[in-house]
Amino acid sequence: MLQLESGIKAQIGSFFRENERLNLPTLNELVDFSFSSLTQFDSFVENLLTSIIVHCIIDGQTIDKELGDQLELKLCQYDFYLKRGKVILARRAINALVNKKPLLLNMSLTDCGFLLVDPNRLSPQGSSFQLPYFIEMMSLAFLFGLFTKSRLLIDQACSMALASLHLLNRHGEIPIGPCSISSDSNSQVIQTLHAATIRAIYSMTKDKILYEVSSQINSHCNPTLDTLSPFCRALVEALISHQPNMLLPPLKYNQDHTLGFVNLSDFDASLIVDCYGQGTSFGYIEMNGIEIRAFGLQYAPLGDMKTFGTYRMEGTTAFSSKLIEAEEVTTYSDWTRIHDPNSSGHKPVPGKVFAHIGIIKKQKELRLKIKLAQYDLKDKLFFTLFIKADEAIVDGSQVFERRVLNKYLGQSKSIAFTHQKSSLTLDGCHDEEMQLIPLEGCSHFWGADYMVCYELSSIDKEYMWIINTSN
Repeated sequence: MLQLESGIKAQIGSFFRENERLNLPTLNELVDFSFSSLTQFDSFVENLLTSIIVHCIIDGQTIDKELGDQLELKLCQYDFYLKRGKVILARRAINALVNKKPLLLNMSLTDCGFLLVDPNRLSPQGSSFQLPYFIEMMSLAFLFGLFTKSRLLIDQACSMALASLHLLNRHGEIPIGPCSISSDSNSQVIQTLHAATIRAIYSMTKDKILYEVSSQINSHCNPTLDTLSPFCRALVEALISHQPNMLLPPLKYNQDHTLGFVNLSDFDASLIVDCYGQGTSFGYIEMNGIEIRAFGLQYAPLGDMKTFGTYRMEGTTAFSSKLIEAEEVTTYSDWTRIHDPNSSGHKPVPGKVFAHIGIIKKQKELRLKIKLAQYDLKDKLFFTLFIKADEAIVDGSQVFERRVLNKYLGQSKSIAFTHQKSSLTLDGCHDEEMQLIPLEGCSHFWGADYMVCYELSSIDKEYMWIINTSN
């Protein structure tokens, strides 16, 4: 029995039942739930799924036809809800539980098994891939597939689980920086749901690769329950406890790089590049236990994450990535678009600026290169990195602690980030202005402790940063 089962199962079971079960709305109470915005509707969908998991899957209650019809009617009030896969799954789950039949839902997955947000293109921006939504849907699909005996849903959840392996860092963790926006990225929720689902699928397939991944994941998956929502706790408890005595056929592994990200992790460093998305980062880097959880281009004002990120959607074929892997050096290059700095709300609009990103990877050194095209200098643009570390030292002398108000503003200088006895050095090879800003280290900004920003003031210049480590 792995740590996930022995360590989390008892905690989640007792914690959830003793402190939250009385406050959890019943399915009858949810019929009277009112909402007037997408945010409230999103809360309703999550409450509904939590109640179905707890009351029906864990406790064994049933749903009659009248109640089922009322709940389905509530779910039809926002036809243009972009994350509609979650809504459709809830509707089909209600129908399956009422009629005691398998849940029939054919999700539109890519060839590799990734699920996109808005695959039906209800949004004019088109489809995109968002990691938190993908992990939630993978976990829900597997659980409801098992509970309603839907082989189609089980098979699709297994395909999604295999696709998720392309996103693991060298320690077997799902990093939250790639493919997610800063405000929608609770690392403990994502990693706990992923760990529980991988473990549940392994228990029914005995797949050797999943066993290795599951063992590696569970060696560091130790969530703090206060950081997990009732929905997450209920879903994990159900995944652990509801494991029927059956075996699934061998899993089929497939690779697909059409989404624009590539995983270059090895024994020395983790590197995941992601030039595809909507307001998401260029990627993720981990060396010596220090994480650059996200990095990318951002317009002023700094700290307003609506001005951060790429804008490259599904089917973008104007440019193509190039990957060259050699014995000692790996190089990667790609073009991506930056969203419009005047975008309003939470949905970016495509801008005119394109950026070429180049990466040269050696054993203990990374070189990042950025060159801009069609850049209007009237809009201040920065290259920004969000870093998880214990301490930052500028130019070998100025120490900046986490969670403090003072910051560095001046000419670009070398920064050493430390974690326990390890360090990572970031050098900007240019004379542009640099800012080092300590952060809270909470759920915003991908949980990073520091934000480092370099102003980019030239369209003809190739900017470069060198990242290296020392023990």
